[in-house]
Amino acid sequence: MPDFGNNINRVFVDQLQDDAMRKTAEERSQAYLKLRVYEESVLSRVIPPKPISPVQCDRRQESPTLLSKIIDKEFVDVTATVMDFRGSGDYQFVETEQYAVDFHKIESNEFHISEGELRAKEQPIQSLIKHHTAREIQYQMDRVFLSAVEAIITANPAQGITAADDVILPKNIIRLQNVIDGRTSLPLVAATLLMTQAQFNNINTWQQAGVDNGMGKEFWRDGYTYDTLFGMRVIKTIKSDLVPNNVVYCFTAPEFLGHHLTFNDDRFQIRTEWDDIAWKAWKTHGAAIGNNNAVAKLTLAT
Repeated sequence: MPDFGNNINRVFVDQLQDDAMRKTAEERSQAYLKLRVYEESVLSRVIPPKPISPVQCDRRQESPTLLSKIIDKEFVDVTATVMDFRGSGDYQFVETEQYAVDFHKIESNEFHISEGELRAKEQPIQSLIKHHTAREIQYQMDRVFLSAVEAIITANPAQGITAADDVILPKNIIRLQNVIDGRTSLPLVAATLLMTQAQFNNINTWQQAGVDNGMGKEFWRDGYTYDTLFGMRVIKTIKSDLVPNNVVYCFTAPEFLGHHLTFNDDRFQIRTEWDDIAWKAWKTHGAAIGNNNAVAKLTLAT
């Protein structure tokens, strides 16, 4: 039986010889890249991106080439955290009544492969894009976002709690939820949990207490199949290097948490020189946590 991925790569290489076909290959890869970034990015799942046009943005007086979107805070006496995706600085705390969501270009490295190598590879070109290009972009997005969340918790120790248990338990989820729900001033409501897939799997041990809870055979066959816990949406990730297995984050609903804006300019370009094929991807977006009180963290025992 012929290898499907290998055949795709051969067709892909052949198409690159024609300028019109190369344009088609770039456009299809660009669409695939956008899908992979938005499906798998933690930031994009916690705060779904909203498209915005450059004409709707503001120019910064101190840097005319930098576009921003000025946001009015819902509460004037809270701190916002603006993220910087350029790598020079990960975040900035803002105490004023407004904050600016700055737009930055985030890009992958340039990857190279020879025509012969690509033709011989069994892995289809879509997988190469996913692993080498889309993953780089989304990893940078998530690294900066979670770095900003950690900075908020460090600056506000009361928003981080610990538990002696080494697996997540209902009592600790409620404690974490109440870090946000229990505020006596500037009230907020917890809406989203973020944890690793491995930590989420521990929920399947709760039934071993011998309580049926009406789930019975369905539970033992399929496990816990819901994406909510105690009314809160659960986001699971396998990026345990960014979200440790013993950590669970809690956020408010996106509209009370912050902004994630994109120009929808996801780009993917292919360049060929002799038998060398190079590709690179980039996109422009900006994000900010508009209310630092909207995040909380639970750290379990290791």
